[in-house]
Amino acid sequence: MSTKKLIASAQGSDAHSNVFFRDDMSGNIRVYISQEEGEVEAAEAKNYSQDFIVVDGTRIKVTSPDMGALAWQSQNDGVSHTRLYYADANNTLQELCLDSGNANWFRGSLGSTVTVQCMQDTPIDVHINYAYNQLKVYSYGPDNTTTPTVTWTTLNLTNWQTKLISR
Repeated sequence: MSTKKLIASAQGSDAHSNVFFRDDMSGNIRVYISQEEGEVEAAEAKNYSQDFIVVDGTRIKVTSPDMGALAWQSQNDGVSHTRLYYADANNTLQELCLDSGNANWFRGSLGSTVTVQCMQDTPIDVHINYAYNQLKVYSYGPDNTTTPTVTWTTLNLTNWQTKLISR
């Protein structure tokens, strides 16, 4: 297992920054949330609040320190969406979701209804291609550790697909 402490971040609801990492003591996902929209000088700044990511009353444990996070705001209804991607103990990509107006994290379709295997300790990165309205998750598959895999869906849908980025 990697000894590096990697972080992922995304803008959460109300323009507050969310910083995610794997807690060394428990292996659970910890989140720091800014208490102010913009950063200010240290003497005037409020500390970030901290908590663990909890889904259905259970803290989420990860075996790999790397995660990918992103956020976007829906054009039609103004809802802010935060997504966090990680690999679980079975080396399966998982998606955690938090939407504005909802106080609780919940499991997304990636990992719940759609299974994508990855290599142990895979790096993970994510982004949105707004030109095609696609959310993309990059990782390494269990059978090819030299070429990344892209797993993608249309924003707000669950039609996940996976392929190597190069053959």
